[in-house]
Amino acid sequence: MIRPTLPLLALATLGAALACSKPPDSQTAGGSVAAAASTPASHASFENGGAAACDKYLTANVVKKILGTDVDERKTLSAQSCEVSNKASGGSLTITLKAITPGSFHAFRDYLSSPEPLPGVGDSALTSIAPTVTALKENMGCDFDASKGSNAAALSGAARAKVLGEICNHIFADAK
Repeated sequence: MIRPTLPLLALATLGAALACSKPPDSQTAGGSVAAAASTPASHASFENGGAAACDKYLTANVVKKILGTDVDERKTLSAQSCEVSNKASGGSLTITLKAITPGSFHAFRDYLSSPEPLPGVGDSALTSIAPTVTALKENMGCDFDASKGSNAAALSGAARAKVLGEICNHIFADAK
């Protein structure tokens, strides 16, 4: 059964808003300075790299392998995300990079349709029939939303998830 995507989108929006918000004050009620729980600068740079991730990781050859066709549109959706698509086939790939805690990542699985582990990707990764690949490495999250479109040569299922997971691993490695 495919769950409605509206709650998933609402959760993703809330997660992005929380990840981007800053606490109002770093001092506790007693006046002592609280331990910093903010995202390290390298992780902030990681999530802000989402806009350029499509150009860097979704090269013409990679997209052709996944969607079975060339890209005719590249879009920056936000500082954290980008999309490539082929209008004729309806195929598309969206990358979102974000700061996320392991606890939040694992809670997210409740909102995925039929989540399955994706071994060998980051510290933990899931794929679902949504179709989504979501991966975690330390406090960095890499999400792919994919639409196969009408091209028969496009990858689907486990084969697509494997390739998208490999891209997340490249993104995580480059963030170090």
